[in-house]
Amino acid sequence: MWNKLDDLKTAAANGESAFLSALYTVDQSFTEPLGTSITLIGMAGTNGSANIDASGNLGTRIILKRPYASVAFNFINGAPAASDTNRAGNTVSFTPTSYDVYNIPQHSALFEGANVTGLTYFNRKDQKFGTQTPNSFGFYMIENIQEAKNSVSNYYDRDKKDGATFVNAPEYGTYVRVYGKYEEKKADGKVVLQGDVNYTIHLGDFSGGDFDAYSVNRNYKYTYNVTINGVQQII
Repeated sequence: MWNKLDDLKTAAANGESAFLSALYTVDQSFTEPLGTSITLIGMAGTNGSANIDASGNLGTRIILKRPYASVAFNFINGAPAASDTNRAGNTVSFTPTSYDVYNIPQHSALFEGANVTGLTYFNRKDQKFGTQTPNSFGFYMIENIQEAKNSVSNYYDRDKKDGATFVNAPEYGTYVRVYGKYEEKKADGKVVLQGDVNYTIHLGDFSGGDFDAYSVNRNYKYTYNVTINGVQQII
């Protein structure tokens, strides 16, 4: 699943620059860390340099991090906005059935902060929701550092498209597409809207209003609580 030790030894033998720009690789079956051992990557101090005295003592800490991120989605049935008087009193129901994950990196920099190019990506499609967690799913992935094409000032522009192309999201930004059935009823139980829908959500930490953040960083846990307020209204 991870690089062989010999690969890292070869990179180290080629000098500091080669070692720091080395990539680690996971196979496409990687969905979560398994077993009792956890892969950690780190460096000494804050800049990767340290002195070892004659007795072998290291005068600083080695900071270790998981080289992957944890991603979780929870889907919640909401309600029409109070300002939407035509739908006042309606109930909303979204039943997720499956999801796709796009642009999962197969490689990443061995060390955090290194600039790398030429990465390859893969997709994982038609993933089913579990019977024990019918409204939630989660997965692990290695980090994916990306920059927005344009500045984004609100949530709904994060996934804006022009035809088949995302306007603001980076070409290789990781995103999920969730499929399910939407139903909306009036207070008397009459169904006013129902059908198959799908929602596209790009990953990234935009919880603080940084809507042009599309990176997935190592050693982070990302939890997305998605509230369905309408067939085209999610928050």
